[in-house]
Amino acid sequence: LAAHMRSRKLNPTGPAWALAKAAIDAGASFPDAVAQAEAVDSQVALGASRPRTHKPMEGPVKPVIDPMRVPDRSATTRPARDQPVHGALTWFPKKFGPGDMNGQGARRLLGTPNIPLTSVLVREMAQNSWDARSGNRAVRFTINLRLLGDDEVKALRSMIFTGDATGLRLGESLNKAEVWALEIADRGTKGLGGPVRNDVAVRPDQVTDFADLIFTLGAPRDVNLGAGTYGFGKTVAYRASACGTVLFWSRSREEHGIEDRVIGSAFGPAFDRDGLVYTGRHWWGTTAEDRIEPIRGQDADALANSVFDQGFDEGETGTSMLVLDPDLGIGSPQETADSIAAAALWHLWPKMVEAGAGRTQMLVETLLNGEAVSPVTPRDHSLFAGFSDCLHQVRSVQSGGSYTPLFNTSTHEVWLGKPRTLLGHLALTRYPFRAEASLEDDIAVFPGPAHHVALMRHDAELVVKYVQGEALNSPGFQWAGVFKPVADTDNSFAEAEPPAHDDWCPAAIVDKTKRRQVNVALREIKSLVADFLGPVNIGAANQATGRSVAALADELAGLMGGVHGPAPVRPPSKPGAGGSTSRRASATVRKTWSGPIANGRRLMALQVAVDGSTQPVRVRVDAGVGVEGAMDHDESRVAVLGWVPGGEVPDLTVEPVTTEPELIKGQPQWVLVDADSQVSIDVNLRVGGEQA
Repeated sequence: LAAHMRSRKLNPTGPAWALAKAAIDAGASFPDAVAQAEAVDSQVALGASRPRTHKPMEGPVKPVIDPMRVPDRSATTRPARDQPVHGALTWFPKKFGPGDMNGQGARRLLGTPNIPLTSVLVREMAQNSWDARSGNRAVRFTINLRLLGDDEVKALRSMIFTGDATGLRLGESLNKAEVWALEIADRGTKGLGGPVRNDVAVRPDQVTDFADLIFTLGAPRDVNLGAGTYGFGKTVAYRASACGTVLFWSRSREEHGIEDRVIGSAFGPAFDRDGLVYTGRHWWGTTAEDRIEPIRGQDADALANSVFDQGFDEGETGTSMLVLDPDLGIGSPQETADSIAAAALWHLWPKMVEAGAGRTQMLVETLLNGEAVSPVTPRDHSLFAGFSDCLHQVRSVQSGGSYTPLFNTSTHEVWLGKPRTLLGHLALTRYPFRAEASLEDDIAVFPGPAHHVALMRHDAELVVKYVQGEALNSPGFQWAGVFKPVADTDNSFAEAEPPAHDDWCPAAIVDKTKRRQVNVALREIKSLVADFLGPVNIGAANQATGRSVAALADELAGLMGGVHGPAPVRPPSKPGAGGSTSRRASATVRKTWSGPIANGRRLMALQVAVDGSTQPVRVRVDAGVGVEGAMDHDESRVAVLGWVPGGEVPDLTVEPVTTEPELIKGQPQWVLVDADSQVSIDVNLRVGGEQA
């Protein structure tokens, strides 16, 4: 064998030698063994670089070094092995035994979630990574939909997914003209550590992450305040694969030092073979007696680097998964990547917002062949800016920290009456909406302005669901809310979640006290939202004719943070005697528009129209800082810039006219107001010198 390798200019040492020996042990001829080792050796064992598409995302996490480089492990003490470990993996199908579950049945453990498969995949994988976070480092979570190269596919066929794999569509998937994979990776996490078998007793303080994820179904939650309760959500990775097959590469810190582990796993239908019945669960690793274990150490590192795109920095731990032949029922790779990116924003935005004291941030990135897809932060998004503000507010209340809200966000305690128990906190806010930034084209959940409360758990901060409320009547504005239970009641809400963690179902809770806590919380949230919206939706009459400016001033006071208390409400003047044209006319605001905050300022626009007169009417706008019972004219904080034309939106390409315009019925104009983002605004309209 060594002579054959030298004839092909291969060194009969290290990973190349192990790969060739493994092929010989499997019955291959010398030329075939050398050919298999040569394919992997050219990419990994000799350190040759192949093109890498992944670009590490910016942030506080150190960038990933060249994943093709095999780190120097000479200083690491390796565990003694009873048998040689080779580079190729061995197929291990599970025979049926007492209590075993059919593989197809196990795939259905997730039930029928209320959300798309893409959303379930993103939520479950991200939460697993979050629960595995290590220390206070930011967690980097990446989903890369990528087309596998020829050498990667060859390595998967010949060195990893060996054997017949009866009942799976694995061969069909790996023989396609184009083989795609979802590579899901987390860094800043502890990896899959602990024993590599689940049939041996462990110490109470010993982690069992590897065995729980790879071998055990229904493992109980072992992370305090974590999201996972059933351990069934992990099956979503197999459901996302057309062949039900996933390859795992983990690097964890064990008692002897950092260790690489690689194992393949699959769920398929039960099958008969040589007179025996098999469950349909498959693994690929190294066999030990009547069980399967992962390949470990340098062999695992070399083999993983032949198929995974993202590697590990020196001393870094974490987990990578390769979901083969992904099928999310969407369409083209671009459409699939866009859907994953949208689902990540929709469900993971709480983990993406800036971390406060004692919290860890998750850096979420969706890639298509290594290129970022639609990067955006919740704070800068038209819909999620309000949700982000609410979450910061709830965090500050529950942690005792401080936060200056971007909007005029209010926080409410949610209580159980008897026994008096604080259940959680609900934050609510009103804020501007830009129609062009709607999620209507990104996620088919709700189009248009936000009018929902995001429910999430205390520490997990994974959006369980959005509870819909009544939308605001005012064009250009929306509202959002966030509810989180306190730590003491979080477990009650955990027990209300189905396996997909996409709802709170109080009826499923056995404990009466916990069931009552969740029921009361949901009822109180609904009541608080109704009170919050009550003063704003002022009835059908005003919807037909436009909002009064005084009512709009109240609403603007609730949109801008800083100065608390409502703007003064002034009733419209009564028409005077003599039938004066100006006194019969009235001015209303038909639409509003708000620009983004920049350098602490915001540009507001009000579309003003006149009614009650067919003659031109002069309209004056008076704006200032709203204080209790009065208006403070401070042009450094609130200033009227002038008037511009426009239809649905103001025409910002023209210079504002500062003189008071004469408006004609049916021909509204926009008035621009420049304001400090940290003050409340009071606005008055006057028609012909009289207040409208």
